Amino acid sequence: MDCVPHLHVAAYHAEAKYNNSTTGIGLICPWGQDLRWGLGSYYNSVRRQSTYAGVAWQPWGRGPVKVGVFGGAVTGYRDTTMPMLAGVASVSWGPSIWHLAYLPAVPAHSPDALELSVTWKY
Repeated sequence: MDCVPHLHVAAYHAEAKYNNSTTGIGLICPWGQDLRWGLGSYYNSVRRQSTYAGVAWQPWGRGPVKVGVFGGAVTGYRDTTMPMLAGVASVSWGPSIWHLAYLPAVPAHSPDALELSVTWKY
């Protein structure tokens, strides 16, 4: 499997002042058995463009479900590049893989968020 398109669909924030329409696009590429690297860009929770790069490690799974973490760096929050860490669960469904990520709050930058995205398999 080569690199595949990754679409950011939406996010959910418990506080109404944050943007839930966090659409964007990226690439996810295999890097060993349980590793993937990815990069992309999306419209973020504070209504600014963000660019990210990181690695997903999903060693646990059963059937179509895989669970793990995604870590890397992201721009677009308070004019700085900052570390990013998320728990992620992925479900293969037909030609797609749906991802639900939990991103913990980063004080003074962004609140807790749930993020939904999808990758197409080839």
